[in-house]
Amino acid sequence: ARITPELFAVWLRILKRVPNSVIWLYKHPKAAVLRLKLQVTRAGLDEDRLVFSPPCSPKLEHLKRVTLADLCLDTLVYNGHTTASDMLWAGVPFITMSGQNWPSLVATALAHTVEMPEMVVKSLAQYEELAVKLATKPSL
Repeated sequence: ARITPELFAVWLRILKRVPNSVIWLYKHPKAAVLRLKLQVTRAGLDEDRLVFSPPCSPKLEHLKRVTLADLCLDTLVYNGHTTASDMLWAGVPFITMSGQNWPSLVATALAHTVEMPEMVVKSLAQYEELAVKLATKPSL
């Protein structure tokens, strides 16, 4: 799974630390959505802090939609490939963590290619801190 329990725990901490923030996800199967919402509720957060969107086409409409995001939080095991590229095309920065195999290194390569190596972190603690910093101080 792209959203590991460890990563989702980080996302929940980010939600707690960044008022009025949401995690915006691709609409998953109903059972997955319910499980994720349950975890949010168990963490003491409103389930509305998770936003699920269906696929969007044509591609231009998708790129317009993602411009509404302030920051993209990448997944770990299999990180953003097309999604990371879409974010860059839309002008949305992303945070990624370098992994050990090619599926978990694609977003790292993209970040370096566009000269944004500061968006690549080496630990979940760094990931969380950078996300909170960028979300609370968008001028950075």
